[in-house]
Amino acid sequence: MFPGQLNSALCDFILAGPYQKYCQDLVSDTSYSEMLVGAPVFSAFSCPSGCKGAGLLGLVYSLNRAPLNPVTVGDYKFASLTYVLGPGNTDGKYIDADLDRYAQQLGVHEVLFMSRTYVSGANRAESEIVAALGLSPVIVSVLVAMVPWSLDWAQVYQ
Repeated sequence: MFPGQLNSALCDFILAGPYQKYCQDLVSDTSYSEMLVGAPVFSAFSCPSGCKGAGLLGLVYSLNRAPLNPVTVGDYKFASLTYVLGPGNTDGKYIDADLDRYAQQLGVHEVLFMSRTYVSGANRAESEIVAALGLSPVIVSVLVAMVPWSLDWAQVYQ
């Protein structure tokens, strides 16, 4: 469903003060974008006993180009997406082993490992900076997001 953007009033509330100028960019994307690739697709299934809760169906692979004219209902447009099935799960929950197997099936296990390592290192660097300097965790999070991440958390810290 499009527009797939952040609600303007919500953006103004979240990004108060001088940061509200960024809302103009965040709320203007009203069409499909390649940035949607890899986004989760959730669905709830109807059944005789009622509607089941929403669950992960898969990940966006691409926008189907046919039909070229999406269906419009009110202010919203609906388009058809191609998705890849989501990872299997253990007892209805996604655990690291399930996601690892899924990444191996897709041939992206090394990228997943590197991503986890980068995020883990950035998180540790944030914690160490907060403890060492007593800065606000929010400020430190923004600062760490602005520096190049490394496989070695100490480099991020420096």
